[in-house]
Amino acid sequence: MDAPGPPPSPPETPSKPVSPTRGEQLRAAPVTSVLIAVNVALLALSYAWGVPAHDAVLRRMGANIGSDVRSGEIYRLFASAFLHANAVHLGFNMLALWSLGPFLETLLGRRRYLVLYAVSALGGAVASTLFGGDRWSVGASGAIFGLMGAGIALAVRPKGLLPDAVAAAIKRRAAGPLIFNLLYSLTPGVDMLAHVGGLIAGGALMATVLTNGLVPMGERRALDAAERAPSLLSTVAAWVAGAVMAASVLVAFVAGRPWQVNAPPQLQRTTVGDSGVSLELPTAVLGDTSHAELKPGSNVEMYTFGKLTRAPMAARWFRSRPGARPARTVER
Repeated sequence: MDAPGPPPSPPETPSKPVSPTRGEQLRAAPVTSVLIAVNVALLALSYAWGVPAHDAVLRRMGANIGSDVRSGEIYRLFASAFLHANAVHLGFNMLALWSLGPFLETLLGRRRYLVLYAVSALGGAVASTLFGGDRWSVGASGAIFGLMGAGIALAVRPKGLLPDAVAAAIKRRAAGPLIFNLLYSLTPGVDMLAHVGGLIAGGALMATVLTNGLVPMGERRALDAAERAPSLLSTVAAWVAGAVMAASVLVAFVAGRPWQVNAPPQLQRTTVGDSGVSLELPTAVLGDTSHAELKPGSNVEMYTFGKLTRAPMAARWFRSRPGARPARTVER
């Protein structure tokens, strides 16, 4: 008589597609959490170094100033996206980031999400620099508008990544917040150019190449299974994006030395051009000097010492050229 064989194995139950809850999305969003932590930490540092000269500290920490960026200080394009004017400014932006970020980070994966954030921040800063004149601006809103633009692009062209019901719900709800935020961008003191630039950059990236090779949400077996196969391109792009943003903040610190804003100045006697006049000026302003005619044909020379973006003060000295009629007015 044959011995009985082992009992048959129960049939395998196929794994169900992942449908993450909001809580799971938040827990699976380390990039968003790090971005928020960096923004909060930099605001705390700006207050620690900048009371009562907070604006001066922000300029030295990397605020986006068009003339300085055009003169070669390109680190300001990214560094400014991690700075905020005050706690209310930070609070609104971080609330928006916490609302939009986890969903997009879950959908795209950490690497592509970081690239989206960086490209959106860059798009906003470049638009502000090119078309905003010489005013200065700070804030993560360009990057956040980019995330909003990416969500709208996804709703309009979901490419099968989202269940139909989810895509339809996003499309229905997208118009209201977009219109409200664009209207808010018209408020005095708000950098509308950064908002629009970030919106266009993030939306364009999502509508074109960013979603290539992603697994639809309904087919995923794990929250971190965003890509069908590891992508060397997305890995390299993410490392470059993270390194450039981090380096921009560090370079801004080294160039601006914001912790020195409230330090007592060290004076040095300096001769002003060929005038024969010498002045005692802070050493912090002597690294940036320029000489120009005040106005064409005015016969008034202007000597400038220092830049407010790199020093807590700047000095200007005016004189009429020898033999010229004295200028009646001098604009300061």
